[in-house]
Amino acid sequence: MPNSTKDGLINHVGADGHVSAEDVIFLRRNIFADGVVSREELATLFALARRAPAGDPEWPDYFAEAAADFFLREEEPHGYLTEEEFEHLAALTG
Repeated sequence: MPNSTKDGLINHVGADGHVSAEDVIFLRRNIFADGVVSREELATLFALARRAPAGDPEWPDYFAEAAADFFLREEEPHGYLTEEEFEHLAALTG
């Protein structure tokens, strides 16, 4: 379940249009704190990617890892996208 305090803190990341290596550490501690990337957390990361397209090299690596974790490991069936997941991904990237 989303935590509004956590969401508020995450929304401050990238406010300057750049996601630093320190920001990625912060995101890892908060997004992966429970070992799972939720649908809401993934949407937050996609919004962050639109808000802050620039970043240290750790940012795109983390973003890809989090998206892969959600779509390929957390959601059933594991290892590939269903049509519904593809539509969700397309909506996030649209």
